[in-house]
Amino acid sequence: RHTRFRNVTGVQTCALPIFTYLTRRKWSIPIIKKITLLLIICSLIFTTLVFITKNTSVKPNSNYVEALIYLNNHSLPNDKILSSIDNGYIIEYYSNRVAVVSGENDINELNIFMNLSTSRNIDRTEKILQENNIKEIFIDQDFKQFLDEKQGLTFLMDTSGKFEKIYQNKDIEIWKFID
Repeated sequence: RHTRFRNVTGVQTCALPIFTYLTRRKWSIPIIKKITLLLIICSLIFTTLVFITKNTSVKPNSNYVEALIYLNNHSLPNDKILSSIDNGYIIEYYSNRVAVVSGENDINELNIFMNLSTSRNIDRTEKILQENNIKEIFIDQDFKQFLDEKQGLTFLMDTSGKFEKIYQNKDIEIWKFID
């Protein structure tokens, strides 16, 4: 019966047999039955709304996928992509490019990430980018906020003339490092 619905959460799956049992059972105080059933119905509605809200805001959304397909089509296969740690696996999956940082990093990759994020020295930044073959920077809202707090790389991207914005949509900016 309830398995016909594709996106039923675990809470809803468990609640349906309980709800059925409670509606068929004899209650000595009818008001308690009504309050109990109302609470179950409200909790089902609430969990469904939370589930839908969370699912629509989870990465990667269509803007991420579109940007990463663009990146795949407009970068070389051996280029590395700088972005936040949260985006590493998404970048590698959709663009078929190596992310500088992802969920499993060694200390060297994390140092590269932090040095680039905080650097205000174009010579040092260029050297790190060239040594590690980092050609593109994938910036979503979370990474942009992080970079703005550090005030390093965003300053260089805006002022040095060594970076070009090659893609932008509602959620994503992609910048290319110009050797």
